[in-house]
Amino acid sequence: MRPCVQVWILLQLRHQRPLRTFDPSLSVQTSPPVAEEPDGATLAYAPSWSEVAEATMRGLLAGGPVLAFSSAPGALREALNLPNLSIEATPGRLLDEFLQIIAGL
Repeated sequence: MRPCVQVWILLQLRHQRPLRTFDPSLSVQTSPPVAEEPDGATLAYAPSWSEVAEATMRGLLAGGPVLAFSSAPGALREALNLPNLSIEATPGRLLDEFLQIIAGL
């Protein structure tokens, strides 16, 4: 399993979202807020940064708050610099914890 797929699965688990498969044709993986939190943020994961990812993120932000993860959070912040966007680095330890977390399910 590719590392970006593992990270996407773990981000969804950590944020208590229904699991969506990783779609390699998309520049940004997304999970909408759960029904119990309709005003919550959309979870987004951009494995790499590109102009397509930036445009996708802008589109998501038009719909409400976004909690984004990326291996390049600085580039994302600099390019977007918008309210309603929380950007965090993809935790490197997620990959280290992958097998432990999955085995514990």
